[in-house]
Amino acid sequence: MSRRAEARFRVGQSQMEIGLPVTAKLSRKFYEQFGDAASNELVDWFNSVDATYQGQVREINESNRVWMDARFGGFDARTDARFAAFEARMDAFEARMDGKYKALEARMDAFEARMDGKYNALEAQMGAFEARMDAKLSAFRTEMVLWMFGFWTATVLPLAALELALHGVFTK
Repeated sequence: MSRRAEARFRVGQSQMEIGLPVTAKLSRKFYEQFGDAASNELVDWFNSVDATYQGQVREINESNRVWMDARFGGFDARTDARFAAFEARMDAFEARMDGKYKALEARMDAFEARMDGKYNALEAQMGAFEARMDAKLSAFRTEMVLWMFGFWTATVLPLAALELALHGVFTK
């Protein structure tokens, strides 16, 4: 006998159910019971019904294909347009970021140049300060030697005079 398989197809926004016949093999007993002519006529009828349903399935598939093309045909164009717009926005963003990076880089270079100038000026001031300190320390050292010589002289001369006085050099 035959069994029926149910299939569901989507056409546009609606859904249709179509029963698809599945032609069963007829057994030899069936041929013997009803005869070759009746059995062949039944098989031919099953095949014609099957061909009709296959034609309907082809029509449904074609209408689905047309609907899908209509529904998603513009999808590629819209997607391409959206990707192109996104790519353009990304290019603009990249250009803005490049500009900001270059501006930041220029500011950093200017800052570095200012810091180099200040460092060099400080280094020159430190060199001048060091030279002044060396001169002042040298002058201080010279003055200290003179004062030490003066104190030494002021100490040694009275001691020498006392020594000489004790030995009687001034009494003769």
